[in-house]
Amino acid sequence: MAEAEPLCPSQADWVEARLRPLRAAQGEGCPAEYCFSNLYLFRAAHDYRLIRDAALPCIVGRTYDGEAHVLPLFDVAAADPSQLAMLVARQGPLYPLSGQTVAGLDTARFVARAVRDDADYVYRTDELCALNGSRLRKKRAQIRQLLDTHRMRCCPLGGVGGASAAASTARDDALRVLDGWMAEKGKAAGEADHVACAAALRAPWLAAHEGWLWYADDRPAGFLLAQRLNAEVMVVRFAKGLAAYAGVFPLMFHALAQRTDAPWINFEQDLGVANFRRAKLAYAPAMLLAKYRVDLRPG
Repeated sequence: MAEAEPLCPSQADWVEARLRPLRAAQGEGCPAEYCFSNLYLFRAAHDYRLIRDAALPCIVGRTYDGEAHVLPLFDVAAADPSQLAMLVARQGPLYPLSGQTVAGLDTARFVARAVRDDADYVYRTDELCALNGSRLRKKRAQIRQLLDTHRMRCCPLGGVGGASAAASTARDDALRVLDGWMAEKGKAAGEADHVACAAALRAPWLAAHEGWLWYADDRPAGFLLAQRLNAEVMVVRFAKGLAAYAGVFPLMFHALAQRTDAPWINFEQDLGVANFRRAKLAYAPAMLLAKYRVDLRPG
């Protein structure tokens, strides 16, 4: 097998050429991780490395709970089972795999398990647009209160990494929101997703992100960075808002739902963090998308 390479921007096109058809084939069931930019941003947290094997190219790394794993850059169902078994034996479980992918595996040879903390939260875009139902009506009320209390305006961060003066100002203001959010959460620099989020705002080659920054009375209040996963799904990569502006999160999610033509919005996983879990459940997900770890069946 080829030598493992640390992830670097020059690999983006090579990896994306292999991830793109995998994303397209899985629709709303595609795991949120299947984008090179996201893998690159979290390369340090997961020790991601690329293996350009001719038959079974993959990215190897570690899950948040410390398990070595393999993210395949190939159609798992079409792979030779014996070669696939050798890859798992050598590098660790395949992860993250969708239920659709797992269904095509030989159950006599492989066993799949899902960890609740890994599951992606997936929402219907039209429901986030309408904000109906008991839980979502509360979000609509929060938005109304915010708009009644503050003069809100939105500017695009679509030029993330752009060189214009306006893009630079917006980026600096978004970084100030990020620092304020970190302080409010009692996090030190580098904790949580601080490094990855700051890099997403700064790096010019990450322009695949669509972003918006909201101001309240001309003061930066919150920002959101999202990314198109495939024709069916928009993924929220980063969303940060300041506590002084209650309602800024539902405002940002509602605005994203209004802007995108993707029928589904993925809020990624909660990592088992209680506050994240409560916040994501409060938006009434249509489904929790299980992401499987596939290992060799014992014996």
